[in-house]
Amino acid sequence: MEDFRPGDVVNFRSDDGQTVTGVLVRLNKKTVTIHTESGSRWNVAPQLLTRVKRQLESEIPADTDIEKKLH
Repeated sequence: MEDFRPGDVVNFRSDDGQTVTGVLVRLNKKTVTIHTESGSRWNVAPQLLTRVKRQLESEIPADTDIEKKLH
């Protein structure tokens, strides 16, 4: 549970095998509350969550100005 914070974008698999992505909005005692873009609300055990990764520095093409400023 300590790995997550409100505002994190996370995903998990629902009972029917679909991947659900949403924003963590609340840490409860045993679950976290996730809101999806479709307006659904889920209470999920934190063990089932994966944080959606953000773009890494290594994924930025080498010929961009951003890449030059980083080094």
